[in-house]
Amino acid sequence: MLASFTSTDLNQKSEPVGIPARFKAVENRSKAKARLSYSYAERDYRHVTPSIGEKRNESRHTVSASLDVPLGGAFSFKPQLRYMDRNSNLPSSDYDEYVVTSTLSYKL
Repeated sequence: MLASFTSTDLNQKSEPVGIPARFKAVENRSKAKARLSYSYAERDYRHVTPSIGEKRNESRHTVSASLDVPLGGAFSFKPQLRYMDRNSNLPSSDYDEYVVTSTLSYKL
């Protein structure tokens, strides 16, 4: 059985914290921009989740890091990493998540 919820079913608290940083790369010809961020969120559901027989509680810690590197001309490269530690009393929602992405862009 799948359960669904709406925003009225939960109380949510979230406290994002960002730490932007910039530094020079490639012998002062270009500037790379680094970004590091952290966020914490809690969810307290108002109704009992049938599969666990109690109200569902969750907390999430998320850490993200990215680097925007100009490659010359209008090209840039942006690798990104995100880690989420999701804690829940519902076993299917209690896990760690790692996401790695990269973007190659060209500005017109």
